[in-house]
Amino acid sequence: MGVIPLLAENIGYTKLVTSWNTPAPDDRFLYGQDTVTLQAFKDKIVILDFWHTRCGSCFQKFPELEQLQKKYAGDERVMIMAVNIPIRSDTVGEGQAKMKHLGYTFQNLYAVKNSTAEAMGVSFYPTLVYIDKNSQIRYKGQLELNRRIFNNTEALIARLLKGS
Repeated sequence: MGVIPLLAENIGYTKLVTSWNTPAPDDRFLYGQDTVTLQAFKDKIVILDFWHTRCGSCFQKFPELEQLQKKYAGDERVMIMAVNIPIRSDTVGEGQAKMKHLGYTFQNLYAVKNSTAEAMGVSFYPTLVYIDKNSQIRYKGQLELNRRIFNNTEALIARLLKGS
C-alpha cells in the first residue's frame, strides 16, 4: 500500500489517502429492489461513499456528493454511489427511509451486512473508496479526517479513466 503522489502535494497529510491495488470484495448489496455485487458495475469507475445512519458528517457532505453525481450523470463510465452500512441500532430499512426522506438523487447501495466495510478497509465514516474498471480498489480516503480529500475526487476519477 503506497501513498498517492497526486494528493501528496494537495492535502499536506498524505497518510489519509492510500493507493491500493487489491480486488474489491464481492459482497452483496441491495440496489433498488435487487440484490447485486460489485461485479454488476464491472468496466466502470465506481466511487463508493460509505456512511451510516448516526454519522452527522456523512449527512453534511451529501449535498457535495449530489453535485458530483449530477456532474457525472451523463458519463456511463462512472458510477457514484453512497453505501449505507447498517449499525446495530438500525431498524430494517432505516437507511433507505432516510435517503427517501432527504430526497437525494444519487445512487444508493445498502450493505446486507456490516462486514462489507471491514472487507474494504473502512473503519471511519464517511470514507470514499475508488474502484477501477477492473474491480480493483485503487484509492481510499477518510473524509472525517480531512475534507480536502473530497475535493480531489474529480482528479482521481480522471486518473482512473486514463487507466493510471
